Amino acid sequence: MVRDSPFAALVDEFIWQRHRSDPVLATIQGVHDFDGVPTDLSADGFVARDALAEHWLPRFEGLDPYSVTVVDRTDRSLILAALHGERVLRPFAAWRKQPGLYADAVVRAAYYGALRDELPLEERLALVARRLARAPEAFAAARANLEPAEVPAIWLDVALRSAPGGAAFLRGPLVAQAPADTALARDLAEMLPALAAAV
Repeated sequence: MVRDSPFAALVDEFIWQRHRSDPVLATIQGVHDFDGVPTDLSADGFVARDALAEHWLPRFEGLDPYSVTVVDRTDRSLILAALHGERVLRPFAAWRKQPGLYADAVVRAAYYGALRDELPLEERLALVARRLARAPEAFAAARANLEPAEVPAIWLDVALRSAPGGAAFLRGPLVAQAPADTALARDLAEMLPALAAAV
């Protein structure tokens, strides 16, 4: 069923803004408009995404649920639940306390970018390479954002346990997919060992 209504347009705009603010999430969710762009993991990036959520929350809260269809009412409830959940968790500021968040974002950006099948392999790997060229920004953000005294020991342990797997993926399977003897393969072979070490 094609949905063409003011509410559907509102949801489309909400989702597009969310994906633009978090390009890696967009790729994971199957939206590929921003595949060559990393998510901004700086403090400003997190603040901007929080502000975006706070912008949209009253817009959906202020919508009369009985002015839309039953299906749209369900969508509204799901969106509000997600936004309220983010608001509840926001004071915890996981981005200041969760070291694995940063390395995982780099690995997920590569994994899901390579996994998509809407484009030929070489084209999607080129987008992955463009995104990974900016991966050092994620590690700089980690150094700037994390407050070591606030990091829960269990989160540090989880990060230390997951990092080797992510590094192994960057060192091996990803570069192996690139067509041999191409500039792309050479670029990835040069870039990925340093990123794996950073992870």
